[in-house]
Amino acid sequence: ASGGAGSQAGSSGSSRSGSWSRPVVFALSNPTSRAECSAAQAWEWSQGRAVYASGTRFPASPVGGATRVPSQANNCYIFPGVGLGATVGPSSQITQQTLLQAAQAVAGMVTREDLEADSVLPSLSRLGDITQAVAAAVAGPGSSSLVKQQVFRAS
Repeated sequence: ASGGAGSQAGSSGSSRSGSWSRPVVFALSNPTSRAECSAAQAWEWSQGRAVYASGTRFPASPVGGATRVPSQANNCYIFPGVGLGATVGPSSQITQQTLLQAAQAVAGMVTREDLEADSVLPSLSRLGDITQAVAAAVAGPGSSSLVKQQVFRAS
């Protein structure tokens, strides 16, 4: 749910956080000043249990003696690969199915390390690999060599 700037998780439901073992908080409004809540606020509200992602970058926060880095849910995970896949693949349209395939490819790039760090998305440090995986999923079966050729030509 989007509440806009100032609708902090703690002000609207701190008593509810106890009813879920791992509440999911996606504060996707941009820019940072308009975000529904910060990672630190979500983790404070949930006593560190929230799985958090935002539409903008938030700094790492100390939580329960450890430093946690919030996930950034950004369209850069999807659109470079969708564009490349559409270019090398046979489809002439970007459909809902195309976007679902792209999302599944991103989800498939999440590693055990990402999950252990409470990240619901792969690290942006692997954006090149993510883009190739999305492009191959969008372009269709047998397209990974075409995708790699295009990526190689661009670099």
